[in-house]
Amino acid sequence: MNRVTNAFRSPYVLAAVSFMGIFAAGMITGIVVSGTGAVPLGAHSDANLLGRDIAVDLEVDYGNGDVQAFPREIVLERNTVFDLLKAVEQRHGVQLDTRNFPGVGIFIEGINGVRNTNTMYWQFWVNDEYAQVGASQYILKGGDRVLWKRTGNKEGQ
Repeated sequence: MNRVTNAFRSPYVLAAVSFMGIFAAGMITGIVVSGTGAVPLGAHSDANLLGRDIAVDLEVDYGNGDVQAFPREIVLERNTVFDLLKAVEQRHGVQLDTRNFPGVGIFIEGINGVRNTNTMYWQFWVNDEYAQVGASQYILKGGDRVLWKRTGNKEGQ
């Protein structure tokens, strides 16, 4: 019995037992805190990262006389033009054909089956300004007006 008692007095065993106690206390604290909705200091909640709801207008001009309007679509502050398209896809059944180019971003190849051609392709404007970045990089602000148009001319708005 004395040997067992002496084994627990070893500095290695005491360090391991202490570590396990601290680890268990941390796990229990994490479970309790996460169950309350509290966010530990220095951490971010999803709500803080994503922001509040904003309303933006979206118009899709198919370049063939058909135009679809989606007024006052609600997205989160800090969402992108691409996030807006994905939201409209989910809410209204708009079909998107996309292609990801690593390092460049998402390229829209088609909307509702109307695809790019050699002479006409999908482009977008925000507040009547031709976008200088890709849809997955353009951050929306409340009240923005987004136009997606299939055209061969960027001034062809």
